[in-house]
Amino acid sequence: MGKIYDAMANFFKKDDWPATQVEGQTAMSMNFQGQNARWGCLGRVDEEKQLVLFYSYCPIKAPEDKRPILADFLTRANYGLYVCTFAMDFNDGEVRYTTGMHVQGNTSVDHAPTPAADT
Repeated sequence: MGKIYDAMANFFKKDDWPATQVEGQTAMSMNFQGQNARWGCLGRVDEEKQLVLFYSYCPIKAPEDKRPILADFLTRANYGLYVCTFAMDFNDGEVRYTTGMHVQGNTSVDHAPTPAADT
């Protein structure tokens, strides 16, 4: 795949995450059982841009009638965040939390940004 992808895969393996490669992509998916819920997660690498992105998907989709107020809440929650963001797909109500790391040639992802998975 590439150096950054390999470093990410090694990080997940070393940390005993049950990650599997997403076919045809520089990405790995997994589920994470937290204290309060089971989250779908995706680690994605863009070798050219030297980015590692980590997505945590909320297990519950927002009902259509609650999406406007949830969008307002997520916008307020995002205020002041620098390398992470909450987002909602208005089409299906999917809510996710994204963290990212620009590795700038350093292929060490020993401290990959995965705070949503730690909850």
